[in-house]
Amino acid sequence: MKELSRAIMGVLLVSVVSVFAARPAMGQDPAKVAGDIYKVLLENDRVRVLEAKLKPGDKTALHSHPANIIYSFTDSKAKFTPSGGKGTIRPMRAGAVLWSPPETHVSENAGKTEAHVLIFELKKLGRHGTQASGADPVKADPAHFKVRLNNASVRVLEFRGKPGDRFPMHSHPDYVAYTFSGGKTTYSFPDGKTAERQVTAGNATWNESETHAGQIGDTETHTLLVELKATRTTPKK
Repeated sequence: MKELSRAIMGVLLVSVVSVFAARPAMGQDPAKVAGDIYKVLLENDRVRVLEAKLKPGDKTALHSHPANIIYSFTDSKAKFTPSGGKGTIRPMRAGAVLWSPPETHVSENAGKTEAHVLIFELKKLGRHGTQASGADPVKADPAHFKVRLNNASVRVLEFRGKPGDRFPMHSHPDYVAYTFSGGKTTYSFPDGKTAERQVTAGNATWNESETHAGQIGDTETHTLLVELKATRTTPKK
């Protein structure tokens, strides 16, 4: 009986070890293991926005990202190596918007130019609340809004406007905005109220679902909007 018990325990121990050995190693928070490379621009319970700058030859420790969107400021060449795996090189083009599934890897600048990117991490993929009712900005105002990426979870829009430009009433689900160029915009809402909002170049902001129209102030506006697709639509009071 003792021999049988020992044999069973041995099998169980081997099984447990095998299970853990088969698991991919989980990396750490990139902002903690590579704080000299990753800067947190915005964080709440829904999203986190990181700005990363890697000089040629820079390499990070193993770290993890949830599903995310990458925006590249520069042409560069990135190498991503998973734990225990073979690295792959991905060319990055200035202005590119890319979707990335959850991943654990080591990042390395394998090119000859600085890699400068924004990473919009999605913490609650598929659970994004409600959306105010209203027109789709791309349909209502295709002159200012361009779709850069669109899938089941997010839509990324790029907005460009000249001083004094007006844009018609439309709505967004909850979204994150990154401002390339700062300035003032006057917004108007369905209830007739107005509000002037100042944004600063290089800032990321969290915005709850809203219906609005507006007019750009005296400076050119360039913004990237990452819309988190809502599970249902409700009127906004």
